[in-house]
Amino acid sequence: IISILSTLSTWFIRIGMGIGIILLLYFFITAKIMNAFLFIIGLVVAFFFGYVFMFLLDKFISAN
Repeated sequence: IISILSTLSTWFIRIGMGIGIILLLYFFITAKIMNAFLFIIGLVVAFFFGYVFMFLLDKFISAN
């Protein structure tokens, strides 16, 4: 079951990256630079939210 989850995770990441690149290219082609900037800021915020959440989750679980 781990190999199935690994395969699904890999393809989910690849599809997400593809959609993100296409969306970013669309923003630049249609000259919506502010939307592209907000999209990149949103990705950075989402990444750090996930990183901080997992860090705190690990810290509180390992403290017990």
